[in-house]
Amino acid sequence: MISKKEKLAIDAIATILDRSLSAAPKRKLSSSQVLVIKDIGDLKIFFLNKSSYTIGRNPDNDIQFFSKGVSRHHAILYRQQSSFWIVDGSKTGVPSTNGLTINYQACRTERLKNGDIVNFCSDAYAIFFESDSSPELSSDGEFRRAESFLASQVENRERDFLASSNFLQIIPDLILRIDQNSVILNVKESKERVFSGYGQEIVGKSISACFPMTVAQKLLSSIGAARSSNKKQVFDCEIAENNSRSFCEIQIIPDQDGVCFAIFKNMHSRKSIENKLLHDALHDDLTGLPNRNFFIKRVELSIQRRSNDKEFGFAVLFVDLDRFKVINDSLGHLVGDEFIVHVANRLKDCLRPGDVIARFGGDEFAILINRIDHIDEATLITRRLQVALTKPLTLGGHELIPSASIGVVYSSERYASVNDMLRDADLAMYQAKSAGRSRFEVFDQEMHQKAMNFLVLDSELRQALRRQEFKLFYQPIVSLKNQKLVGFEALIRWFNPNRGMVAPADFIPLAEETELIVALGEWALEEGCRQLSTWHKLAEFDSKLTLNINLSSKQFSSASLTQYIAELLDKYSLCSKSLKLEITESIIMENSQFSIDIFHRLRELGVQICIDDFGTGYSSLSYLHRFPIDALKIDRSFVLAMDESSQNTGFAIAQSVVGLAHNLGVKVVAEGIENARHLVWLRSFQCDYGQGYFFAKPLNAEQATALIKGELGWSYTQKAYCQLQK
Repeated sequence: MISKKEKLAIDAIATILDRSLSAAPKRKLSSSQVLVIKDIGDLKIFFLNKSSYTIGRNPDNDIQFFSKGVSRHHAILYRQQSSFWIVDGSKTGVPSTNGLTINYQACRTERLKNGDIVNFCSDAYAIFFESDSSPELSSDGEFRRAESFLASQVENRERDFLASSNFLQIIPDLILRIDQNSVILNVKESKERVFSGYGQEIVGKSISACFPMTVAQKLLSSIGAARSSNKKQVFDCEIAENNSRSFCEIQIIPDQDGVCFAIFKNMHSRKSIENKLLHDALHDDLTGLPNRNFFIKRVELSIQRRSNDKEFGFAVLFVDLDRFKVINDSLGHLVGDEFIVHVANRLKDCLRPGDVIARFGGDEFAILINRIDHIDEATLITRRLQVALTKPLTLGGHELIPSASIGVVYSSERYASVNDMLRDADLAMYQAKSAGRSRFEVFDQEMHQKAMNFLVLDSELRQALRRQEFKLFYQPIVSLKNQKLVGFEALIRWFNPNRGMVAPADFIPLAEETELIVALGEWALEEGCRQLSTWHKLAEFDSKLTLNINLSSKQFSSASLTQYIAELLDKYSLCSKSLKLEITESIIMENSQFSIDIFHRLRELGVQICIDDFGTGYSSLSYLHRFPIDALKIDRSFVLAMDESSQNTGFAIAQSVVGLAHNLGVKVVAEGIENARHLVWLRSFQCDYGQGYFFAKPLNAEQATALIKGELGWSYTQKAYCQLQK
């Protein structure tokens, strides 16, 4: 709320501004719109010459506040036509903490009018002024003279303000009005302790009589310079009063007839602000923990100390919370923030004095463990961290169990930079995450070599897409009932000119991690549809023959999946029922409702859906009836388990899956059939279809075409009969 004294001061400012903006007829000033801000007792003027301004506490803002109640990026001020509009929040759309009020009414966006009062928080506000007149200029010379006029008005505003007794009362500085003989005419007292000895009793006294000699000499010298140049002079000095000492900034502002104003600013309050800004620059807003910049500086010190003392050991831990995104997305960002704060406190409580924990952003933390003799000490602390993390936590009525994947790297001679240590700790963390989460891994050179191989392979993989080094192979799918070919599964193969054929297990995980899987999956879909279209033109082709193509999780979650498939079916004139899409059980169970929606859209196209690797993921038998699917594929691991005569697990699972699927009206395909025993048992379970090396290895397009045309000389039934007779 604006006090009566402040209102009087603002009225005085408005009068001065009106005079500045209208004093020169036929002159166009730089700006006819002005923003006057009050921030922790200080009043400042901004002539609005630009088209937009950012407002907030961060130093990178055009208009910076120091009040703690102002957000780092609180608002945006922008010009539209001839008016200024103010919008709450940052450029990225993040709203401020305390919001905005215009004339004490809350708002998000508002066109500013002359005299509008904009409140940012209890001790920070702004008042907008504008002039209706904006005379035209007839020449560049007149424009430059107008600019010069404005510049003089800006310089003079401090003098005018200082002449206003109302204004003097609301600023915290000590202000003296000094005549041409260096005698003090007026005093605006300050409540600062260091200025307590400079009250009304010094009026009528000379500068030399009131101040220590060193201060008086500087004052008199600066007063003389201000008078001769008619420009403000600024210097720093130390003031001592009542056993209190403080560094001060002193401004000398010349007025008329040799009179000057001397403004004494206590630098202690400014230092406090600077210290606060420095703290904010090195600490995380949410948790109060040190940030990445702070952490890097501390690790640099540890590296430097180790270079001088080989006995000094330390470790760096990189901590990444598991499945934090699920919490954030399902329970909201407020609960997510609260979760991060609790986790940060738990991690901090596990550390020793001298250790450092920092938040790098999001769900990532880094920890510096100092003064250890062996990596075992670091792993002991890491285990303690994981035990502390996994205790249940109740937030928003939900019980959550935090966990983290942690990478550990120990100091050695090869580490000369922080970036190298963080890189290796990050690699170890990803190794822990890929190994199942909620665990830690200690970095070793094998990880580094693996990472380097990863980079090389990643580069080659990207080139392979451009060079068309990928091929589709087709593994036959056979009816176990009538012994006929019913379709193929399309399997991607990479033929690298240097490596030869690269196994899918070596490049598919890499493609999934680097987002290349989307482009690779789209290529496989189109190439498969193109080949199926080619087969449709063969006289020997059975119109019921289908092609199975695998979808990755990123493809499956794409909003454009159904549209892309519809376009392919139309492009290659394919019957939708001839295309089967294979999705793994784990993918559909990550978001079951989303999966159901996608399945229904695919079914509307007429495309068939098959769950791949059934039984290896969530074993979601109870959920099976919810999904509109056409087939299940029994994972090859269960089929191969039939060879182990001491166990009947494979038999039991295969038989159960077939029975359940048939009860739901779903067909079953068995993968990994490699011998006649597998075939006989699966036929006895009434399994519908099968594929595996017993029938054929994956075939290239030419071989698969020959098989369709009956030119391959392929008869698995005779082979099965011969093997069973042995």
